[in-house]
Amino acid sequence: MKSDEELLRSFKLYIGEDDIAYLEFLGAQDVPENNIRQAELIRDGLTKLLEESPERDYNMLIDLTATSVVTNIPDRSKEIYAKSPVFKKMYKIAVVTPSLLLKILTSAVSLIGGKYEGIKSFDNREEALGWLKPGK
Repeated sequence: MKSDEELLRSFKLYIGEDDIAYLEFLGAQDVPENNIRQAELIRDGLTKLLEESPERDYNMLIDLTATSVVTNIPDRSKEIYAKSPVFKKMYKIAVVTPSLLLKILTSAVSLIGGKYEGIKSFDNREEALGWLKPGK
């Protein structure tokens, strides 16, 4: 299993100048234990990031472009994302992925998490940002 330090370098999490929360995956985690731990680190990092403005709801862009080779995401990882209260705090979530499999998984996770109408998949970042921007 990879160390937390290695897994923390496998994604980038920040609030942009446009007040959108960004989660950019920088590579796939094919080993189930690594994938699960990465999901926990993302949940914890996002929770910490959002604690700075607890009264705000954010739009979020999740960029999965670099993970398009993933063929199996552990059920525990899906559960962490779907049931995490921090993701429910997001108003709209745009997921960027060219992979049909990841688009299907995004829909499944959004159904489990009860946010189906607030999550959409896009082929590119520009379309996703257009949907997320206020007034869109």
